[in-house]
Amino acid sequence: MVTLARQLFLQTRWFLRAGCSKQQAIELVSRKNARILGIDDRLGVLEKGKWASFICWSSDPFDLASYPAAVYGEGELLFGDEAGRCDGLN
Repeated sequence: MVTLARQLFLQTRWFLRAGCSKQQAIELVSRKNARILGIDDRLGVLEKGKWASFICWSSDPFDLASYPAAVYGEGELLFGDEAGRCDGLN
């Protein structure tokens, strides 16, 4: 399942305007959607054995100055440094 980045930005922006925290907005487009669709056994959270597609940001992902530091698709590093590490980022 792929959602365009622009759609995620627009969706999370509306959740923030409705009073959700940043954490709640991210959960609404990831974990909770997977549960509603009945695919939470494979998607929705970062756990061993699940398909991991996610982005590590240089800073707050809601800040327009932040940028992707690493991108993973189904557990494989698609973009980022050779180590593919997300730790140490602000």
